[in-house]
Amino acid sequence: MTWHFREYKAEGLLAEYIDCFWSENYMDRSESKQLMIFPDNTVELIFSENPFIRNGQRYLSHLSGLKTQSQMVAVERSPLVAVRFKPYGLKPFINCASQELLNGSFAPEEVFGPEIRAIEEQLFEAADFESRVQILSQYFLFKLKKQTSEKPFASPIAAYISAQQGQATVQGLMNWSGLSLKSLERHFKKHFGLSPKQYLRLQRVLMALVRTKADHQSSLTAIAYDFGYFDQAHFIHEVQSFTGLNPMRFRSELSDLQAQLFV
Repeated sequence: MTWHFREYKAEGLLAEYIDCFWSENYMDRSESKQLMIFPDNTVELIFSENPFIRNGQRYLSHLSGLKTQSQMVAVERSPLVAVRFKPYGLKPFINCASQELLNGSFAPEEVFGPEIRAIEEQLFEAADFESRVQILSQYFLFKLKKQTSEKPFASPIAAYISAQQGQATVQGLMNWSGLSLKSLERHFKKHFGLSPKQYLRLQRVLMALVRTKADHQSSLTAIAYDFGYFDQAHFIHEVQSFTGLNPMRFRSELSDLQAQLFV
């Protein structure tokens, strides 16, 4: 089996919305590569000439929306190239609400319109990863510049939530942003696809799992208290509700599961 991962961070204006462009080289057709994909705080647009199986459904090129549930993925050959958006980063490039894409997978033209197929053809014909990154960067930069400007909401509030290290609350968001609960919920569903409460729960679980992955010395009880859970049972319940796994299994079987979380 040959496997090689490449990543290129988005630059300039695109860095506000796109985390990176990536590609991996997995060329062994004798067996399927199977992964459990956890909720990971990202939205991904994947271009591939080879089938992806997500939770039993077959896709080629597709967009995978923000996830609040784990997914089983099987693939024989790697995607040609993919775009990893920040959790709120897709909204400036599409006309639908982000909540319509939650936990779903969609053909690219369903989300971006028919012009994305011409971009896909260019990607398939491009000679290398760098050329594909340039094609995608130009496309998304063009779409971004066509958008009417509005007061930024998602990026500052995502930074605030991240800085709270799992301790952010809905009331705290209201105080920090100066928005009413109704306005806050409307903005969150538009940009993140989730209510403020749902998004904060997801962020806290992801941050706690990053700690669980990195810190094998601390007990689950200690990690639970550090992230504001009532006790270990509360922590386990929340992790299972989003991932389907007990956090101890996540820690002990990480090599067989998805290797990275993005928070």
